[in-house]
Amino acid sequence: MSRDVMINIGCTVFTLAYIALCLIVGILASRHDSRQPPQPKDEPAKFNAEYYELYQTGLWLLLHDAEAPYDDL
Repeated sequence: MSRDVMINIGCTVFTLAYIALCLIVGILASRHDSRQPPQPKDEPAKFNAEYYELYQTGLWLLLHDAEAPYDDL
């Protein structure tokens, strides 16, 4: 066998071993996740008046010509 064939076989074996290792780790991780009890999910925060005010302040600060509303404090 030539040197190039040996290198190609080595690269192929290494690649297949890496793919097998990734699959094994993925299977073990999914088994570990399935054993955990499901965590309760928090509801996302509602977009209330306070968040709207913060949103408007952020948009105000993005304008390059405008002064921030709290600059004169």
